[in-house]
Amino acid sequence: MFFVFLKKFFLLFFFAVFFCGIVFAGPAVTSSTHLDPAQWYKSDAPSFSVENGGAGYSFAFDALPDTVPDEVSDTSGSEISFSNKASGVFYFHVRMKKGGVWSDTAHFKVQIDHSGPTTATDLKAEFVTGGINLSWADGTDVGSGIGGYKIYRSFVKDFDIREDFYEIISQKVEGTSYLDETVSEGKTFHYRLQSIDRLGTIGGLSKSFFVRVPTSCDFVPQIVSSLVDGNLSFVIDSSPYIMRYASLVLKPEFGDEIAVFSNQPEADRLIGNVVVSNLADQKILVEFGVKDESNDDCSVSETFFLDRIVPAGEWLVPLPNGVLDGAATLKVKASDGGTNASGISLVEFFFVDGAEKKIGDGISGDGGEYYFDFNTSFVPVGRFEFVAKIFDRAGNFVEKKVLATVKNTALASADANAAISAAKEKKAEAVGVAGQLKLLGVVSPEFSGLMQKGNAFLAHAEEVFSGGANFGRVKADANSASDSFEQAASLVFIEKSDTLQRVFSDEETASAFGVVGLSPALWGMASKNLETFAPVRKVEIYKVIDGNGSFYRVVFAVTLTGGGNSGNVVALEVVPKEIAAFGGELSSGLDFELLNADPVLKFDFDLNQSKKASYFLVKNFSKAELDEFTKENPLKLFSTLPIVLDAGTRVDAGTVVKPVDLFAEFGKLTVSYDSTTLALLAVGGVVLLLVVLGIIAFFVVLFFILQKRG
Repeated sequence: MFFVFLKKFFLLFFFAVFFCGIVFAGPAVTSSTHLDPAQWYKSDAPSFSVENGGAGYSFAFDALPDTVPDEVSDTSGSEISFSNKASGVFYFHVRMKKGGVWSDTAHFKVQIDHSGPTTATDLKAEFVTGGINLSWADGTDVGSGIGGYKIYRSFVKDFDIREDFYEIISQKVEGTSYLDETVSEGKTFHYRLQSIDRLGTIGGLSKSFFVRVPTSCDFVPQIVSSLVDGNLSFVIDSSPYIMRYASLVLKPEFGDEIAVFSNQPEADRLIGNVVVSNLADQKILVEFGVKDESNDDCSVSETFFLDRIVPAGEWLVPLPNGVLDGAATLKVKASDGGTNASGISLVEFFFVDGAEKKIGDGISGDGGEYYFDFNTSFVPVGRFEFVAKIFDRAGNFVEKKVLATVKNTALASADANAAISAAKEKKAEAVGVAGQLKLLGVVSPEFSGLMQKGNAFLAHAEEVFSGGANFGRVKADANSASDSFEQAASLVFIEKSDTLQRVFSDEETASAFGVVGLSPALWGMASKNLETFAPVRKVEIYKVIDGNGSFYRVVFAVTLTGGGNSGNVVALEVVPKEIAAFGGELSSGLDFELLNADPVLKFDFDLNQSKKASYFLVKNFSKAELDEFTKENPLKLFSTLPIVLDAGTRVDAGTVVKPVDLFAEFGKLTVSYDSTTLALLAVGGVVLLLVVLGIIAFFVVLFFILQKRG
């Protein structure tokens, strides 16, 4: 009996250990939103699928890798989701209850990055051999890290990408330097950088920084002007270089020009004075003409603002004894009075806590208002003085002060973040329409303008959001971006109305290369690639409806249906003259080469990227014109399928030559007039003639033999 009991005890012990080993293993966990724990994702709403079969689940979500949830069931479902999570590295911890026993803890790492990076700092622009060298210090990103920088350039000082003229000279530069090679002598170029993280989220926009490209002159004269008691003085310096034949002329906006001095002796420093007390306030063009010792022209000009009246201003937010709560907008109204005022050049905001501390430079708004999005969490709670310093272009300034109370309550960013996400969805729809417009070669300035407006609003919303300031303005800008993208997407309606195809017979395919005049040396390669890549040509007809009505566009699409998805090939399209009389009647949203005006088009295929190319007729068809064009399938006019050649094949205007019609009056035969083809035809003709003569001789001999026997 003892041995029977002992046997049962060990069996029960074995099954208990085995059962506990299975139950206490942590459940399997996957995520549909954050698939790979090693990758960063934009979504702030991670979702998890936990192994089924549990009677209950206990879980936690935090920044610690080893948290163990308690043994109190949080849910009976195996699908668990979270929302509105901050950027950073987090861990999902879960335990499963099964058979009355809690399992071990499973841990799943997620990396979230939905906030943009901070802007670059330590901005420098320096003229070097070959252009202007830009350098900067990296911004920071709490998640995936800095991925690069978009670079804007303008001729306008302190330009605003929402209003002033600018161009984007690089969409994404990696690293902390860039050489701008497209610059001109004697011009001043202004730059701003916009940081982008590795997920493509756009961050802050830097301040403007600039440099002047020198001329061939040895020096750039430095002009310092000052106005004291009605006397306008100029000090001009070129040291250590010598100035020759110097002259200084003032050209007031109103009144006669004033010659301050002319043809001065050689010097490296000149002084000029003129009394302007009798002049009204106005702009004065200062023209300084001078040459260096090599007789190179080193002349410069600048505008002096004769403005003797200080600007005016008043606080709008906060008002006296007002309250700043959380992220607020500081706002003043500034104006420059007097006749021919020079205008406001700068508004600076300061916070006084024992000493003045600069908050930032105001951004120009409507109606003379200047604002700054201010996060009060950086300021202690209490009552403080805020100062706005208002400058005009003549250097006059005034200080305006206000007392306000800072409360520093926390701000909820969910609505602002949702508005940004909605704007991005609207942008994606508009970008899809933009891709269709590019495919069809349709240009819509109104569409482009709305896209630029939407991008500017969205960029500013993301910039302000990343700084944790003024979420009300973030939401307003994001909503304005959504409206712009939605208007752009609805501005043009595009639908595919028809698709035409044609199948070539074996006989047509066999003779096609000679008919179109392909160089015989390439026939073997073309035939092999025809079988390998099986090119297909279609006509796709699109109907476009915009504010001016409707029209149709005809697109020819070439697709390589066979072959692999790697490597490179070249495709030639021999377009019949009945479709396009010359190359100027065709275009494409892709890069292509017009080999000759017949026309013959060349497309370079990178099979890793795409196996499709398209081109279109640059004509807006009416319905009647389209019906006439497609009455007979236009693909029947093509003599061959697209010709596919190996990458690196020498292709030029002689690869496909113009067919010459030897029997035009009968409309029976066309051959290529290249020398190789004519030689082959001549040899073939001689062989055919000899065969015919041999047959005739045979029958003549046979006839005489039969006659003799008869």
